[in-house]
Amino acid sequence: MDCPKCGKSSFEFEGASKVIETRSDKRGGIRRRRICPACGWRFTTYEIHQHNLVSDPECKKEVMATYKEELSKTINKSRESILFALDQIFLDL
Repeated sequence: MDCPKCGKSSFEFEGASKVIETRSDKRGGIRRRRICPACGWRFTTYEIHQHNLVSDPECKKEVMATYKEELSKTINKSRESILFALDQIFLDL
């Protein structure tokens, strides 16, 4: 998280930007008040969940299709690496 005033990254310091207050908003997002460890500036960040942004049913279908495709690729990749590892184990026997 970069400070909007001084531009310093909170990762440059031992403690990240400190969260002072957290609240839920009406749309299902999260509002956080933070303080910069470098300059002490207080600022607000908003976290909005992606599923709250998708309201069009056709758009939801596209998003779900993309998620299914990505999940399928990840599972296939994992399966291939597990099979490769098993082959290596049995070759060593």
